[in-house]
Amino acid sequence: NLALCLPKADATASYGSETLSEVLSEMITTVKTTSG
Repeated sequence: NLALCLPKADATASYGSETLSEVLSEMITTVKTTSG
């Protein structure tokens, strides 16, 4: 899963911190869904 998240974070870094926070929220939601 980390291997999938890393490229996403890399691509997001070029867009800026605002988008980064959105992706982080997405990741958290995905983790909650996966573990829940």
